[in-house]
Amino acid sequence: MTDDNWWTVENLRKHEKKVTRINIHAEMEEGNGDFGSYRKVLKGESIENTLLASHNDLNPRRKIRFINKLMSTESNGIMDILDVGCGMGFTSYELSKFYKNSKITGVDISTDAVRYATEKFKNVEFICQGVEPTDPPLGRYDLIFCFEFYPFTRTNSIQTHKDYLNYFLSQLKEHGKLVIHLKWESDISIYKNFYKIKEEFKFCRFELYTIPSSKVIKFLGNNYFSFVVDRVVRFMQRKDHNKSIIISLK
Repeated sequence: MTDDNWWTVENLRKHEKKVTRINIHAEMEEGNGDFGSYRKVLKGESIENTLLASHNDLNPRRKIRFINKLMSTESNGIMDILDVGCGMGFTSYELSKFYKNSKITGVDISTDAVRYATEKFKNVEFICQGVEPTDPPLGRYDLIFCFEFYPFTRTNSIQTHKDYLNYFLSQLKEHGKLVIHLKWESDISIYKNFYKIKEEFKFCRFELYTIPSSKVIKFLGNNYFSFVVDRVVRFMQRKDHNKSIIISLK
């Protein structure tokens, strides 16, 4: 496995298989990322004593509400919603609480994560599967969320980005929307190719928004002032902005 392609479905499967053979708690998270943390939790460790919170949003409620306000979507509507790369299901669960009349489906490559999610969040359907653009469609959806989904955040291959975009866009219902959320200004992400893709995908409408941190939204609410304060704070702390790309078919 090379540093450039560790995020591919094939290599992630190999990585998780390696992690499942580790039985010593202290060694599970050493260089093993989310897979190690998932394994640790399934072996009885509390989430607070893992590294999950350092690279996952375990409380995404405010982020979801903020993004929904930008989309002007009716939260009480009856929809089919897909959460891609759902991990242990925390975002899928919050989506089910906010879009309470909708069917939520979460999909993730990790057996351990999906096992945890299935046992804990009974009102969400979970699928254990690595997602590749050559796969058959997962379904037809009104909303598809990709929160820090690796093919959009761990490579600058424009062909990879285009293939995955076509795959997800083909599964949108009429008036459906695809949401890609990530830390912006990374050269190994869709940020690198955003404007080229926007120019090529002329059949789509692209909207790009900065999403304030949950802490800022908590204190200031869903308003323009949150944008301003978040921008200042991130500039002072030299942190990348979080942005959401909202894509719909014209």
